[in-house]
Amino acid sequence: MIDAPNEPSDARSGAQAVERSLSILRLLALRPADGLRIKTISQATGLHVATSSRMVRAMQQLGFVEQDPVTRRYRLGFGAALLGAATASRLQVNAEIRGLIDDLADKTGESIYLCVRQGLSAVFVYRASGSFPIRAVTVDVGTHVPLGVGAAGMAILSTLPDEEREQVLQRVAPLVPEYRLKMSDVMELMARAEEQGYALMDGRTFPGIHSVGVAVPANRQHVQAGLSLSAIAERLDPQRQATVAKDLRTAASRIARLEFFKHLHAPASQRPGGAVFW
Repeated sequence: MIDAPNEPSDARSGAQAVERSLSILRLLALRPADGLRIKTISQATGLHVATSSRMVRAMQQLGFVEQDPVTRRYRLGFGAALLGAATASRLQVNAEIRGLIDDLADKTGESIYLCVRQGLSAVFVYRASGSFPIRAVTVDVGTHVPLGVGAAGMAILSTLPDEEREQVLQRVAPLVPEYRLKMSDVMELMARAEEQGYALMDGRTFPGIHSVGVAVPANRQHVQAGLSLSAIAERLDPQRQATVAKDLRTAASRIARLEFFKHLHAPASQRPGGAVFW
């Protein structure tokens, strides 16, 4: 954090504490059920273990964090859930965008997902299910995953400037094993996304499920977003992957011309030149 020239030291300290606390809460949102160990929280945020532990305990006392009595992992508490519920209505995706995604689900028969970037993670904000009887429902709306773990997030990651991409990769590395991946997998899949022009997740995270993802071109709200399709592996052979990617790109270009949300602005971490943080 860059200090203001004449800002009092106690004010800077207070702002830093808020930044750190929110970073931890955003990080815990990635694993709402399983939670995370203090060591992983420390590695992912760059905070000392003692600092992470102290801040987590403070938020635990306030009800924003809770600890699983068996695994000893920390996860979001009821207080955080209440805050999320209070703003859920503001995350209603534009009706025109919902219509485009619904149409694509009808056309392909598969599950279509829209996610938006939030710092170092991708947040799923809309899902449409196709007509094929075996549905590849891999995540729920509201789910957070690190950039580079899902097809849409990987597509977003592959379009970032090199320096920013390296920052993201360094910060998400401690979380990657939580998703049955290694960093070597992430690097391989990202290189493939750059080469093909679309991201492909080939069942490493969700066995038997393949996903194709593309980035949504930047729009006037500065929302960085991704669009993806998931299907059982047998329905996404290489030929269909290319066809699906083309359909996704067409939809993404139309989505980019529309407003995503009403009365909601992109956070600083998504605006050009914004800092990279959880």
